[in-house]
Amino acid sequence: MIARDGADWDCKAETMAIPTAPSLKGIFNTNVDPNLCTLCSDPLIDPRSDSNYPWMNICCGKEICSACRNSGFSYDRQSDRCLLCKATQINRIGLIKKQAKKGHAWGQYHLGIKFRDGNGVAKSEYETMRWFRKAAAQRHPYALVEMSYRCFYGSGCKRNMVESLKYTEEAMRHRRSLNFVFQQNLALVAVDYIRTHS
Repeated sequence: MIARDGADWDCKAETMAIPTAPSLKGIFNTNVDPNLCTLCSDPLIDPRSDSNYPWMNICCGKEICSACRNSGFSYDRQSDRCLLCKATQINRIGLIKKQAKKGHAWGQYHLGIKFRDGNGVAKSEYETMRWFRKAAAQRHPYALVEMSYRCFYGSGCKRNMVESLKYTEEAMRHRRSLNFVFQQNLALVAVDYIRTHS
């Protein structure tokens, strides 16, 4: 017991009341620990950095840190082959579609990115929203941020502050898994929400 403001305070009881984020195992990637590199076990994301991006092998859903990606331990460029699961032609859009249609949240999110950017497919706001929604429904943190941002600003859908707030609240439960850029986007939505409601 610790005295705080003249009252007895039980540290253990108070820390137990803090909600923990649900596990992202199988949602974020297929790593044993979704927040650690599958090869070196270093953290995938440094929340303070906007230049440390992990790399997803779409064939098997394994995610590695940028250091392991740069060292070439997971991918053979010459043969376009994953060194983790031995799959070939892993950068084909068909493989991403296959993983997304199987219901893998990480595949759905990455397919949404492809449609958003027009990378390998024609740009489509409809398909972008479709795949981001599916991934967000499974609590994929980046998809939740994308949906929060899109609902708030009406990008690809009608502007809906209530839906945006729901996605923001859920994404904040996974904030340790979000890199700096995604944390900034959540903060912008929250600040704009406060401005419009004060």
